[in-house]
Amino acid sequence: MEHFPGVLSRAESDSFAARIDAHFKHHSYGLWAVEVPGEANFIGFVGLSVPSFDAPFMPAVEVGWRIDKAYWGRGFATEAGHAALTASNALGLPKSFPSRRQQT
Repeated sequence: MEHFPGVLSRAESDSFAARIDAHFKHHSYGLWAVEVPGEANFIGFVGLSVPSFDAPFMPAVEVGWRIDKAYWGRGFATEAGHAALTASNALGLPKSFPSRRQQT
């Protein structure tokens, strides 16, 4: 959480989980829990999401992740990120979107 303002409270975490669920319902893809079988039930998340902020490169779908620091350096984000890219291909998501600058 080095680049975030702080850790989430339980209420904020529950709200975030509800937003992930709503994203899945709306887009049919989203962020997945990452586990290490036999070691940890939850070490973070990875997946595909539509950013909720406005930017010149929107519309876009991003591959995002947050992994517990104790599990960094073991390839979990890389492996899960590859799975997310495979899922984006299977869903037929475009490799790139025209930027708003190109559309005007």
